[in-house]
Amino acid sequence: MGSEEVFNQFTRLEEKIETLINKCVVLDKENFELKNKISDLENLIKSKEESEVEKTREAEELKLKIDNIIEKISNFNAQGVS
Repeated sequence: MGSEEVFNQFTRLEEKIETLINKCVVLDKENFELKNKISDLENLIKSKEESEVEKTREAEELKLKIDNIIEKISNFNAQGVS
């Protein structure tokens, strides 16, 4: 194997390594962006879950108020009007 052929092999190897490094940089960037997107989506889910819990609590409070009003009306009707 001549020195020129060895030099050419090293040149090709260097090009392949450079290509791999560039791919790694791109993949690292994509990975970072995907992790950020996952984090954003997890925060959105958490926010929606908290909102749902709050709406459920408010609905339960409203139901209790309605039940109390119905009970008062029922008691009033049971007493009769003179």
